[in-house]
Order: sequence, then structure tokens, then C-alpha cells
Amino acid sequence: MMRRTHELAEGTGLPPTTDADEKVHKKPSVQRRRQIFLVLLLVGLFIAFFVGIAALLYILPSLLSQRKPVREQMSLVRLWWTREETLEVLEMALGEGWVLPEGSDLLGKEMRNKGYEQVLEKTIPQCKKEVSTVIKEVPDHVEKFCFADGKCEEHTIYRKEEQLVFTDVCNEEVPIYKPRPLIVPWYRYSTPIWHFHSVVTANGEHTETPHWPISLPNGAVPEASDGRQRRVRNRKARYFAEFSAPSLLLGTLKTEIDEERFAKLGPRVGQRVPVIREGNSAVTFPED
Repeated sequence: MMRRTHELAEGTGLPPTTDADEKVHKKPSVQRRRQIFLVLLLVGLFIAFFVGIAALLYILPSLLSQRKPVREQMSLVRLWWTREETLEVLEMALGEGWVLPEGSDLLGKEMRNKGYEQVLEKTIPQCKKEVSTVIKEVPDHVEKFCFADGKCEEHTIYRKEEQLVFTDVCNEEVPIYKPRPLIVPWYRYSTPIWHFHSVVTANGEHTETPHWPISLPNGAVPEASDGRQRRVRNRKARYFAEFSAPSLLLGTLKTEIDEERFAKLGPRVGQRVPVIREGNSAVTFPED
């Protein structure tokens, strides 16, 4: 038997409801919210799919055009340069060894045993035995001969015999060496050595004449602030240009150029120049 609620809203005149009636009224509202959520999710996915397709169709021709060189007029937005020098400084360093480097200051010298050298002590003959064969007559037996007058004589009978003869033949002299200490000078010195000092850079726009950060126009390198001599070990100069065009996906294109092209393009900053664009990262120039 269902339990009826006895609470009535004052002034509404509504009949009392049961617990089963309340469950029936709540259940459809939850299902409806789920259905609305699924519908909105499907609509969102549908819209996102078609927006993606439209964007791909819009960008695809531009992407395909980037794969081959395109000759076009592009605006030269900016020109700039950068130059870099690697500097070394001359310092005196202490050292020692068997050899005194050229230009070093000798601080001391002593005689030391550097090792051993082999010196000739004597020579001895190198002999070998040679074998030869000789034929000799050797006594074999004695025979007695008697004559008619009754006299008898004894005679020795010889036979031939081969004999081996060994002879020492010495045709070469073999040298015999002995070690002798090698006593030579050991030097202590102070020698000038170039050490890495620093890397300095200079940069500027096309309106400023490119120059090296340290080197003077005549190529000389000033001394360091502490008076030490300096030199340039390595120099690197780079020149850059920035272009813009409606066809560029990223808006502008930056590329590295050589010094001769940098000088030619200097008066044309802010103007349109003919270029051959390869993709979205490289620019070459048609023959002037």
C-alpha cells in the first residue's frame, strides 16, 4: 500500500502525491539531460570535422606550392650583419724537456740520462763448416815376394779410400754491440704560448658599414687592457635578409646571403625585389 504525503502546498490546491509519483517525474529529466549532452557532442564533432577539412583545403595548395621553386616579387623588410672573432692572448708558460723551444727563455739546464744507445764493441767472424770429399791411398795389406835366388821382399799394397773433410769457412764479421748511457741536457724554460682568450661579436643593420669587433681596418689587433699581445685565431662573417609576401605561411622569411648580395640589396630595403623562393626557408636570386 503506497504511503501518501500529507503535506500540501498552501494555496495551491494540488492533490497529495506519492513517492512513486515523484520518481516518475525525476527520471525523465535526467535522461533528457544525457540526450541533450550527446546531441551537442555530436554536433560539435561534426562542426570540428568540417572546419578541419575546410582549413586543409585552404592550406593544401600553399603547402604544395612550397615544394617547388617559385619566382615572385617579395618585399625586402630588413638587412643585417654579424661578425665574430675568436681571440688568443700570448702568455709565458713554464716548461721543461729535452728540447729548448725556439724563442724560449732558458731558466736552467742539467745533464740527465735520457736512455741508452747501442755502440759497437767488437766484431767476431761468422764461420760455417764446409764438407768436401777426398780420395786417399791407405795401406791395405803386406805381400811377400821371393825371387829365384832365394831372396824375398815384402811390399805394402795400398787401396783407395774416400774421406770427408770438414773445413771452417769464415767470410763475414758479426758486430757485437753494448749499451751506453745517453747523457744529454734537460732544459727548464719559459716559453710564449697562445691561449684562447674570448669570442667577440659585432652586428648592425645595413645602414652601418660591416666591421670587425676588434681588428683594425689594417688588420692589426690592439693589445689587451693588461698589455698582453693578442691575435685573431678565427673570423666569421654572416649576412642576413628578411622578406615578406602574402604567399608566405609564416608572414616573413629570413635567409642568409653572401657579402656581395648584401651590398647589392642595401639600397633596396623597403622595396620589392625578384627572388626565387624554395619552400618556406630558402631564397635564391635570379641572375642580375
